[in-house]
Amino acid sequence: MRKILTKFNFVIPAIALGVLACSKITKFEYFVPLFPDVPSVVTSGPREVTTNTAELSGRITYSGGGNIIESGIHIYESGISTVPGSLPAPVFVERRYSDLTSEGGFSVFLADLKPNSTYHYRAFATNEAGTAYGEMKILVTSFGTVSDKEGNQYQTVKIGNQVWMRENLKSGRYTDGTGITGTCDSPDNLTFGRHYTWQAAKGITNDFNVDENICPDGWHLPSDKEWKELLTFSGIPSDQLNSIGLVGTDQAIMLKESGSNFWSDENINNSTGFSALPAGVCPVKGENGSLTAAFWTSTPNIFYGFQKGSEKIMRGNDPLPDAGFSIRCVKD
Repeated sequence: MRKILTKFNFVIPAIALGVLACSKITKFEYFVPLFPDVPSVVTSGPREVTTNTAELSGRITYSGGGNIIESGIHIYESGISTVPGSLPAPVFVERRYSDLTSEGGFSVFLADLKPNSTYHYRAFATNEAGTAYGEMKILVTSFGTVSDKEGNQYQTVKIGNQVWMRENLKSGRYTDGTGITGTCDSPDNLTFGRHYTWQAAKGITNDFNVDENICPDGWHLPSDKEWKELLTFSGIPSDQLNSIGLVGTDQAIMLKESGSNFWSDENINNSTGFSALPAGVCPVKGENGSLTAAFWTSTPNIFYGFQKGSEKIMRGNDPLPDAGFSIRCVKD
């Protein structure tokens, strides 16, 4: 006898298949294998920069759920130190590996850099899913060194036609060995340098005769004109530099130290190598309370200052220059 097919012969298997299919989908939704993403990595600013050495670092903030196979720094050479906008295209030089194979910070030490040169670099991290890179950063190596009367040694940097100390003065003595009065000291002198009154910076004695040089031999306290040359090279229009107050737009990012957590400004690149640190002023009072760093000029009452969270630069006029500011010397 031939079997008669009814619609139920079709419906029941269809329903069964549908239930089975739903059951399988539900099952696979709970047991889908996890594949790693590429990691996340950030590049940190350079530290301990000299004429031919520097420490470059980065941080793996997310492993991607996989195993970190390798991490380190990609280094690109850019030629002679200058400011953004005129840099030659970075040329890949080499890759330096770190020992880090998990989330966290890492660093590599370079000991064969060229003096007075600009490098670009970026951190990288690789897992099974691929390689991720941090933001490109700038490293400007020092031009040379200079020592003061007390034997403190300072890195220097060539910016345009000028050679500046890239560290704040620490000396407690003038070049003839006389002790400096009018300083404000702190436990952080080795990092931030001393703070000096304007009279101390100028070497002015009680009879108001200038007879002392506070900077190392062959160097001097920069004038307002020399600071203007520095800031013009950094991109501030010269006509702005005759006014008192905040000048420029974002040029402070080219002058602030990028290799530390001192500044909160995220866009700092220190592309000039000037490496200004937030040394503060001493004592804090009046308009100086908003300054995170300030530097005397040899021009009476004129100083230049920096603030946290602002990329403009202060050109100030202090009629009673008894506050303690930092000093950067410039080569004769």
